[in-house]
Amino acid sequence: MTGENKRTIQLAVQSFFGTQPVHYSAIMAALVVSAIPMIIMFIFMQKYYVEGIASSGIKG
Repeated sequence: MTGENKRTIQLAVQSFFGTQPVHYSAIMAALVVSAIPMIIMFIFMQKYYVEGIASSGIKG
């Protein structure tokens, strides 16, 4: 990416590994914050997720 304000979350977390000493607490906090939107989306879309799995199964 060309600028720091346009990086993805994965690249921003990876930049924590370039520092010495490695701050694992900051890395874990960033990973938890980046996982929260996906967890919330899964909670609200769980019905459609299960329906999709059930409808694509092999029927016999």
